[in-house]
Amino acid sequence: MIRARRIPRHGVEWLQRQIAAITTKDIEKYIHDRVVQEIEPSTVDRELDLISQVINWATSVEKVHLHQSPMVGVRRPRYFHR
Repeated sequence: MIRARRIPRHGVEWLQRQIAAITTKDIEKYIHDRVVQEIEPSTVDRELDLISQVINWATSVEKVHLHQSPMVGVRRPRYFHR
């Protein structure tokens, strides 16, 4: 049986706020916290892809009006792409 190693996330308080109240700084703090937890940068990048998909879904399907996406200006972690 293969069991995934789950590490609790820190710095996710911003997930409890309304989507319009989330800022780029919140997401960048999340990135920093995950890297400090020694999560691979590629994993953090995939998590950012999921967050971006949720924001895109909210604006296109649910018609949530955002002045600007909180993903604009987010500096993703650097890692070697294979």
